[in-house]
Amino acid sequence: MRQHGLQSELEAIQDLLKGKQTTSPEHHSGEGIFFTSKVADLMVIKSSRKRLIFDNRREDIFVKDVNQKQGTTVEFLVSRGTKRELSDIFTRYTGESYEFGTTEATVNLYIEGGNYVSRSQGRRIMYGVEKFKKIILDFKGVETIGQGFADEIFRVWQHQHQDVEIEYKNANENTEFMIKHILKQT
Repeated sequence: MRQHGLQSELEAIQDLLKGKQTTSPEHHSGEGIFFTSKVADLMVIKSSRKRLIFDNRREDIFVKDVNQKQGTTVEFLVSRGTKRELSDIFTRYTGESYEFGTTEATVNLYIEGGNYVSRSQGRRIMYGVEKFKKIILDFKGVETIGQGFADEIFRVWQHQHQDVEIEYKNANENTEFMIKHILKQT
């Protein structure tokens, strides 16, 4: 968190979820936590004052507050009967090139209360994802977004990174309306 100049544990979690985040790029790629979290049925990382829960059985990610903790604890569970195939997971995010080129951002984890209306919130979500060729924004649980938020991602950021493909999923009618409104202006 400190090495990347982030303001809170939540911002550190947000960056960690995107993948390719490391404080030591000469020693590792920053892909380990991303791919390990996709393999597990349930993976829990407890550190500082937060618990990050990857529940692939529910296809969801949760962040919860916990009592201050020194160090980091990781729990990793895989059911003996899991249907998850490691090759399918890697193919989903690497494709035929085997390059980690796709990431997925769960939008509702990027704000503490309120709605997604500001440009600065859009910039925060897109921070660091220019390393990827494809970004999937998951709007599950997001009730609505503002024009400035959508414009920052789908017009401004996209114009600055034309070689990166942005997709979205799980957008309700209100959110999809605003995205399509912005896309018509590009």
